[in-house]
Amino acid sequence: MSRQMEDVAAVTKRTRRQHVVSAFYLRGFANEGARLFRTPLSGASPHPIAVTDATVRNDFYTVPGRAGDPSDVFEQFFAQLEGDAVPGLAGLTAPDPRFPDGHTRASLSMWIALQYLRSEGIRMSGAEMRAVEVQITVGISGKQRLRELIESREGTTISDARVDAEWADLTQPGGTRIQPDPRDHIASIMDMLPGVSGLIHHSPWMLLRFTRKALVTSDHPVFLIPSLDANPWEGVGLANAFGYGIALDRHTGLVIVTSGAGDGVPDRVVPPSAFYAKLLNQQVIRNARKAVYHHPDDDPREAHDGLLPPERSTEMEVVPRKFPENGWGASVSGSPARVPTLPAEEDDGSESWTIDDLPWPIPGRVFRYAED
Repeated sequence: MSRQMEDVAAVTKRTRRQHVVSAFYLRGFANEGARLFRTPLSGASPHPIAVTDATVRNDFYTVPGRAGDPSDVFEQFFAQLEGDAVPGLAGLTAPDPRFPDGHTRASLSMWIALQYLRSEGIRMSGAEMRAVEVQITVGISGKQRLRELIESREGTTISDARVDAEWADLTQPGGTRIQPDPRDHIASIMDMLPGVSGLIHHSPWMLLRFTRKALVTSDHPVFLIPSLDANPWEGVGLANAFGYGIALDRHTGLVIVTSGAGDGVPDRVVPPSAFYAKLLNQQVIRNARKAVYHHPDDDPREAHDGLLPPERSTEMEVVPRKFPENGWGASVSGSPARVPTLPAEEDDGSESWTIDDLPWPIPGRVFRYAED
């Protein structure tokens, strides 16, 4: 399939303006002129925007092709999945809603999973996890081991000031800043898409229809629902979520219960209420990173007690760590401390790695140092 898609991409004009949120979906919140409002979480004034311009990022899914040239093959692939999902979305949002089945349900499940995985938040979380991994590896190894690594890779002696600057940046809360790599994000999407879409497909769906209350959406429209017995300090992720939620259009919400549910549990329509409408809007708004999108006649602040949350600049809760300069866990013989390999990493047969396995310079790292 990848070869066929690349052959198609080679003879067509590359699409650079790529939607992070599907344009066909955003039309469900627009007026008859295909315009909606964008309300920034930065506190800036809401402003109208065309569906074709909302959530557009240049080359967001562009990756190097076989010949090394930029390729939009995955943008085209995602567009195909979007087209397949249109009938299912139309059926659920029709005046007399119909739960999809067969291929239609599979296509809509695939799109919901894709819309969750393709987001900027998922891309950023991958880079932030990498930064924390580097932080721990360097921190437990110590400043001297960091010096040895840099000098061995660069083939020269470095100053104490350089070591201090590198150490401070790499072991700061959250680790160094690493620019997300589209290739890593795409690989994650393609790896997780079948499993997430299959889970959605085989879980019971609850549809909520509203006539008097209106729903909004955001730059991250698919949100995870925490488990009812989750502790307040626990995060919510794919492994422990109660389910998924999304506002399908201005008057239709969907909740997919993936936790503890299996085949045989029927889909159902939930009677509408002002409480459910407010709850859905609150979850949508809290899941936004930079902006909420809505119909020109609606105000998202009404569902959020008059205030909107601030922009979310990071995906992970940062736990401050203070690493001693002589490192943690190094053996008496001076061999480097070992860090357990994360299960999500590619299995190369090892169960741990050391600072010697760290690539240098670190790919995607945003850091500059200049000697005085």
